[in-house]
Amino acid sequence: MPELTFLPIRDSKMQGTPEFAQSLNYGSAPSLRHIVLYSGETKTTWERTIVDFVVSALAEATIIAAKLVREISSLASGAGPTAKLSRCTKAGDWVESQVSWLRYKSGADWTDEGGDFDDTGPPAALTYNEPTVAGEHEIGGLLPFVEDAIESRGGVVSLITRLADETPDVDTGATWFAKDHPQSWQLVVEYAPPDPGRRTTATRTPVGITPARPARRPYAPAGPAGRPSPMRPPVAPVRPHPTRRRRT
Repeated sequence: MPELTFLPIRDSKMQGTPEFAQSLNYGSAPSLRHIVLYSGETKTTWERTIVDFVVSALAEATIIAAKLVREISSLASGAGPTAKLSRCTKAGDWVESQVSWLRYKSGADWTDEGGDFDDTGPPAALTYNEPTVAGEHEIGGLLPFVEDAIESRGGVVSLITRLADETPDVDTGATWFAKDHPQSWQLVVEYAPPDPGRRTTATRTPVGITPARPARRPYAPAGPAGRPSPMRPPVAPVRPHPTRRRRT
């Protein structure tokens, strides 16, 4: 089956620790990460990521499978930590140049700090393991997110990624490249094209042009055996003459 690759239309990281970073925007950052870092027993860094992909180009197709492909540039620990992908409930509404840990756009706060997401679904959150070494890494199982986006979200796959355990007490996390990097993360969708025999193409009339009405054919009543009778010229109505009285 063919595949179609989608790049993010917007992405950013959101930082919850240190506290002063909660209001900062990282929409132009070249890399993203979900990560927790410590200094001794004190948590010094806590980050999540947010991303939108638009898959409306596949609205008429049958979705077979979908995966997220990232180029991991670094890992905060040797063992691959468990992470989560959840559907962001502000699909298409958050602003890349304004989003932060506290708000999804200027003047609009998240209901819950760190981003509003739905783990219950459908689609339910996807749990996976990060790799143990840097390099290309694929996350399968995103079919429900793509189907949901096409059916209910205007074609927008909106995701928030985070560590499954955000209080691990040890440095944990992964870093990958953002949308403006040549090795940007990608959503790869396998699909079956629509049956061309079932599609119809509507013809639109250009704006400002009144569509011409089809010329009417003169009516010819059916003759014998359903054949149209030859047209006859119209006959003028005959008016009766007044009756004259006879003289007696």
